[in-house]
Amino acid sequence: MEKLRGTIAYVLSILDRPIYRTEIVKFVYMIDEIHYKHFGETITGLAYKWDNFGPNSDGIVKEADKLVNLGIVHMSSEPNQYGSLSYLYKLEQPSEALFNSLSDGEKYVIRDVTCHYRKHTLPQLIRASKQTFDKQYEVIEMKQSKKYQEIVKSLTADKGFVHGVEAVTKEMKGTEP
Repeated sequence: MEKLRGTIAYVLSILDRPIYRTEIVKFVYMIDEIHYKHFGETITGLAYKWDNFGPNSDGIVKEADKLVNLGIVHMSSEPNQYGSLSYLYKLEQPSEALFNSLSDGEKYVIRDVTCHYRKHTLPQLIRASKQTFDKQYEVIEMKQSKKYQEIVKSLTADKGFVHGVEAVTKEMKGTEP
């Protein structure tokens, strides 16, 4: 998760302002989306799911909260219109070690995407993320799931069994009078 933490910290360093939790999720998603389109893999290695607010991954918030616990990121809260709290993140202490976990190419994509969307409001950012969601992430998610791994093992075993039955059947046909 070092690259995810590096991505979060790098985005926050570029924006240099507090951003809402949903914003950090959307920025990381958009960065992964562009990187995937150009290089065939995400920077963070995350699997994304679709919800009412567009593509989402629980891992982003968990890692952002870890950065808060490490004192690298400051988190504040404020009341929102729904009667609960909204959480904002701001880079407290830049971490060269986290930035160094990213390649120059990854940093370029992060800078490019962050600068492109930096002036978008939260609703605009959500709308933009919904327009880019691609089925490729469902495939990535499926390949990383335990259930998928079990299905692949089962199919491989079934294939071996079928080949065994075919071999025995051919053998039996060859020995019939």
